[in-house]
Amino acid sequence: MSGTTEGRLLVGLPTPEQAAGLRRTLLAWGWAPHEVVDCPPLEALDVTAAPSGDAADRHSLRDELRVLQRFTDLGHSWLLVAVDDAECACQAARTASLWGASTAIPFDLQCIGSSQ
Repeated sequence: MSGTTEGRLLVGLPTPEQAAGLRRTLLAWGWAPHEVVDCPPLEALDVTAAPSGDAADRHSLRDELRVLQRFTDLGHSWLLVAVDDAECACQAARTASLWGASTAIPFDLQCIGSSQ
């Protein structure tokens, strides 16, 4: 990581051991401890930042939060990973996949998808 954080990746893993393994791997690859933190999804997603004008968007966000809560209820562990750019986000997501991640949600990253 270069130090200029452009966004975050919320990663859900089935077990705490998998989350710990992913955390160790990312730290070994240069992420700082404060850039890979345990974080329940409801803490990571600022619900107050939900779109206020579009009922469909608010409904969609509620649906997503319900799905994340179901993963949490099933015992999933969550890491919030700081990422510099889309390439960094992809690297973190691929690594998370190798550790068995069930989901990796990018947010606050303006360039995700812009180069595809």
